[in-house]
Amino acid sequence: MNFIEIIIFFLISYFLGLNLLPIVLDFGEKFRIYDYPDNRKINKTPLIRIGGLGIISSFLVSLIIFSLYKGDFTLFSNPVIYAPLLFSIIGFIDDISNLTALRKLTAQILIAILLYFQGLNVGNLFAFSDYGFSLELLRKFDIYLTVLWIVGITNAINWTDGLDGLAAGVSIIFSISLLAISFYQNNINFIIISILLLGSCFAFLKSNYYPAKIIMGDNGSYFLGSSIAISSISVFSINSNELSIFVPLLMLFIPITDMAIVIFKRMINRKSPFLPDKLHLHHRLIVKIKSHKKTVLIIHFLSAIFTILGLILFFNF
Repeated sequence: MNFIEIIIFFLISYFLGLNLLPIVLDFGEKFRIYDYPDNRKINKTPLIRIGGLGIISSFLVSLIIFSLYKGDFTLFSNPVIYAPLLFSIIGFIDDISNLTALRKLTAQILIAILLYFQGLNVGNLFAFSDYGFSLELLRKFDIYLTVLWIVGITNAINWTDGLDGLAAGVSIIFSISLLAISFYQNNINFIIISILLLGSCFAFLKSNYYPAKIIMGDNGSYFLGSSIAISSISVFSINSNELSIFVPLLMLFIPITDMAIVIFKRMINRKSPFLPDKLHLHHRLIVKIKSHKKTVLIIHFLSAIFTILGLILFFNF
């Protein structure tokens, strides 16, 4: 792809997102799919909670246009395309009917296992065989790590969706890094995937930035989270050395660490790891800073710093 094509398809996904989001808003209002305020949530008024459909639809329509332009639809067989749609279906059902945490987690694990047996795996673990680890042991551990990564990152991004613009911004930061690495690897598939994700997320952010007119809901955060999880496996497994496994960990340090700390604190307090509360980083920061926008900007800044460190590690090793 040349630079002109990249700009064109970014603009296509961006303007499609701007024009499809009002349709999503109308749909949400018609069927009253609202996120209502409570003592844990930040929003003071009911907001449409299926904004993720705007991201997903603009991404998919743009991808169809790209495939028609290239005369090639094989990209739709890539797990980074079809698997996030499966995750988003779980999220959408939850948005309209409030699934239990156990049902959501079970469905996510089943999808991740399916992806593993279709050939998606971390893979970089096998490089540790040079240090005396048994290949058989690494192969057995690989499925657990792959499933944990896909399900964990999906939910880590979902858990960042507590302030206006936060999850979309984190996804944009990672997509930019994915674009840079895809250029380095000359990986056309992931160049277009990251470009279309960027356009769709920027369009959504226009209505989701504080004060938000709409929120993405679980359908959107599951779509973005699983896209990030699966694309990171696909991209970083190309460099099969033992250091490359740490690159996505570093890039996603903020959401991963936040999730780990919250789960640990909940378990220490003998509560369910999935029980909603105000222990997340964004909840604690907003109490101290007293500013919604500044809190989001700080977390975006920290995410960008760790993403840059991850890129430095990637390009130097």
